[in-house]
Amino acid sequence: MGREPDLLVVNQLYPAVEPSGGSEPPPGTALFLWHQRRAINEQQLARLAREWSGPRVELPLLPVERGPKLARQLADLLVSDAGWSAP
Repeated sequence: MGREPDLLVVNQLYPAVEPSGGSEPPPGTALFLWHQRRAINEQQLARLAREWSGPRVELPLLPVERGPKLARQLADLLVSDAGWSAP
C-alpha cells in the first residue's frame, strides 16, 4: 500500500519510580519487580527511538479495570499528548 504509519503508540508503560534512599528495592518485592519492568520499558523505548523517527505517544499502565473507563482515560491521553480526535 505504500503508506507510512501516522503515529506510534507505546502502551502500558510502567511509571518511573525513584527508589527511596537512592538504593534498589530488595529482590522479591513488588517495587523490585516494578523497577525491573520499567527498566525493560526504558530499553525498548531506546530501541524505538533508534528505529522510529516519526511521532510517538507513550501511554502509561493505568490502575483501571478493562472497559469503558480505561478506554476513556487512554483516549483522553491520546487527545492531550498526540492531538488525536476521539470519535
